[in-house]
Amino acid sequence: MAKLMEHESIMNKDTPIHAFGRGSTLTETTLSLGVLVSFLATGDETGGRFCVMEVQANQGVEAPPHVHDYENEYLYVLEGEIDYYCEDKILNAKAGQGVFLPQGRPHGPIIRSAYLRAIALVYASGEHPVGVDRFFLQTGTPAQSLVLPDTVTSPGSVGMEQLSQIAASTGVRMLSLEEVVEQLPLYPGLKDRSNTAEDHA
Repeated sequence: MAKLMEHESIMNKDTPIHAFGRGSTLTETTLSLGVLVSFLATGDETGGRFCVMEVQANQGVEAPPHVHDYENEYLYVLEGEIDYYCEDKILNAKAGQGVFLPQGRPHGPIIRSAYLRAIALVYASGEHPVGVDRFFLQTGTPAQSLVLPDTVTSPGSVGMEQLSQIAASTGVRMLSLEEVVEQLPLYPGLKDRSNTAEDHA
């Protein structure tokens, strides 16, 4: 797997860019937090401008609500169904449909099918290079197969504090429960989570 360089705060426009072609291969695939991620193009290969990934995940293995500080995101569904909660909207996508999530807009995904396979295009919105590919590499391990086992139904044992630190270093910020309640009012389970937090206050 191509090693990504350390995250740079400003895009290096002098980085040489070369033409290439690639499909999903085992050497370019990592298992990150229960998600199988195949890198079709990384930020290092595009001068920091964008990355493209094929992602596979089972229901229950969703990223917590978050916001990309420097990136726009587009997800095109190949198999399955997903809802993205963004502001006061629920954006649904089935096979053959896509969802666009602008930079700086908090969002949280919920997989609605047993299995999801999609193409994710994430591209830099300004001078900061794309960083989400680095996040997957830093939280993942080399994949053993291009087939995601149906037994992978949880993101693993990485703690939220550690996850938040890694995410922040790549330009992604995890939302607190209070921020989710305020900024994603339709996100599932908020009432139950708010009650639990109040009970333990």
